[in-house]
Amino acid sequence: MDKWQQKLSIGYFFIALVLLFLLQTYLASPQVETISYSQFKALVKSALLANLNVGEKAIHGEIKPEGVKQALPPERLKVWEGKLKDSKQGVPFVTIRVEDPELVTDLERAGINFKGEVINEWLPTVLPGWCRSSCSCSCGTFFSKEWAPAAA
Repeated sequence: MDKWQQKLSIGYFFIALVLLFLLQTYLASPQVETISYSQFKALVKSALLANLNVGEKAIHGEIKPEGVKQALPPERLKVWEGKLKDSKQGVPFVTIRVEDPELVTDLERAGINFKGEVINEWLPTVLPGWCRSSCSCSCGTFFSKEWAPAAA
């Protein structure tokens, strides 16, 4: 196999890898509703939430089926209608966490199960730098071989 074909097949491999990543990100990820923190607090007071994960930056959980009409606008309700008729599961949601010293007390008072969540962010921090470094090294190696003077 000549060099041009080898470079072309490596290029196809990387393109396929990127396409697989994009497909997984956009098609395989679960549908999650984003609600405001004020909506979240109203649902807490009405005890219409379940399975909460309270993180540093966000709160994830489920809106109980009986609370969906209160939490979602009519256009989003149409999306969830068919999914909620037969299911006892709620609608997954996320909200940005606001510093609220009474949050735990409100959750306990409403009888909502919750747990803390620690997110390990080393991969998103390290991966971009690693990719830039490996790309720079690969390009440098490629161009140094391509543009080097021919040996006698």
